[in-house]
Amino acid sequence: MHGGIISLDSELFKGTSFTVLLPTVKADLNQLESSVDEISINSSEKRILFADDEPGLLFAIPEALEYYGYEVVKAVDGQEAVDVFQQSPESFDCVLMDFSMPKLNGQEAAVKIHKINQDVPIILMSGYSNIENDNDFDELILSCSLHKPVAIAQLIEAVEMPIANNDR
Repeated sequence: MHGGIISLDSELFKGTSFTVLLPTVKADLNQLESSVDEISINSSEKRILFADDEPGLLFAIPEALEYYGYEVVKAVDGQEAVDVFQQSPESFDCVLMDFSMPKLNGQEAAVKIHKINQDVPIILMSGYSNIENDNDFDELILSCSLHKPVAIAQLIEAVEMPIANNDR
């Protein structure tokens, strides 16, 4: 999905070698830092529910958000996200979830969370193509969707946009 190639070469009793080729991305690290600085971050006392079944992302994304001052509550799948949200639906300022998760996917969890509290902004992330093209999904439930991999500046901008619009 990211335009990479994986090839393997295997020889009986000698071993196997894998070659992984991924496209390069030109990124100016100074520009990435300054783009985060340009976003008006009002993270003080902002609480985000983050759900993803990928252990690496379940660590990295909350870590990045916490670096910028957000409080992040993690869930490992869609059902856990709904359960956690249901315990205190008014305490979350934003819900950020992966689209593809076990038990309940992001779409199913978003619908359930929206029924509990229609005011909380919901953001879905996916490595797949356009989430909004799913005809069975009410786009009005989502504040926005993001495509993985997502830059931290883009993530914070998406989180801040609905929070600014829904400040309590």
